[in-house]
Amino acid sequence: MGYVVKRIKGNLYVYEQYRENGKVVTRYIGPLERIVEGYKRCQEMGLRGGTPDWWTGRDLNPGPLGCKPSALPG
Repeated sequence: MGYVVKRIKGNLYVYEQYRENGKVVTRYIGPLERIVEGYKRCQEMGLRGGTPDWWTGRDLNPGPLGCKPSALPG
């Protein structure tokens, strides 16, 4: 997976690009200018790497459990 910046009519836009079943999939993320503004705002708020210091990485609203590992193919 990677990110691509495209210039369209003088404006820069960010897309996510990856392969799925051998095909290249491109998904629109947003204008580069707004992404940079959001990053700067996070830095001003003291967030490091886009995550706050208090974040444990645990899902506070978990959904239903997935399938059992033994049920997966391979």
